[in-house]
Amino acid sequence: MFMKIMTVAFAAVILASCGKETPVEIEPPHVKPGEVTQKPSEMPHDFNVMSFNVRYPAAADTGEKAWSNRRKAVYAMINDRKPMVIGVQECYLSQRADILANCSGYKAYGVGRDDGKERGESMSILYDSKKVQLENHGTFWLSPTPDKPSKGWDAACNRTATWAVVKITATGKRFFLVNTHLDHVSAVAQEEGVKLIKSKIDEFNTDSLPAIVMGDMNIDGSSPIFNVLGMKNTRDEAEVSDKVYTFGSKYIDHIFYTPQNSIILSWELIINDYNGIYGSDHLPLCVEWKFSN
Repeated sequence: MFMKIMTVAFAAVILASCGKETPVEIEPPHVKPGEVTQKPSEMPHDFNVMSFNVRYPAAADTGEKAWSNRRKAVYAMINDRKPMVIGVQECYLSQRADILANCSGYKAYGVGRDDGKERGESMSILYDSKKVQLENHGTFWLSPTPDKPSKGWDAACNRTATWAVVKITATGKRFFLVNTHLDHVSAVAQEEGVKLIKSKIDEFNTDSLPAIVMGDMNIDGSSPIFNVLGMKNTRDEAEVSDKVYTFGSKYIDHIFYTPQNSIILSWELIINDYNGIYGSDHLPLCVEWKFSN
């Protein structure tokens, strides 16, 4: 399917509050001339990863904003770009099932944040099973009791992080991946959540693999709360990047990494519409790596 690259970006939208549905305004993004990069998939790379807040299936979303219509744009985007790994946020397991049924070769791991099984949003990791394997994986809650469904500090709702040890089949390269969604209300919960993520990386990444932390952080990437990770922001390090906002007029979706023997070739927000429909109120973020040895 031929996809026309738009020269526009998402307009302002309202963050969905936990347990309360808010209608979304999904509109094209505002992109200034010269700020959009070439399509990264045209560049040779060893690995690509995507972070994407798919927006939960709110009953308040109607018409082309409803998941029943938006999902077609999500399928088309994934099948067009073919990322090896996708970290999704706000993704109900029913939405994940839709994606897996319509995107050949993808498998997934992730649990519902409300019961550790099927209820509520998941921060699932989707992966192209023909190209990568998950050697190990797990979920923890961003709270003082991370091993069970719980709400941390003064957060508005349960927040989780999903982690996995990912192995690229063709090269045997391995890395440690975390996908998360920080709270949208509490600055304390955001900061404590990032500290906990760092602690869990130290605990679970027993082979000291290169690490990636991605997701909807609900805060600008320049915030000092991310310093504790000891990572770099792929947007700042990419050889090719752009200046498009990820959510309305905000830059809150990020991919951080430890630069061990790797080069960030490109950082791109996918601003395509698919048959006139956008998949979410957030733009998918895609980053491409090349290993230096």
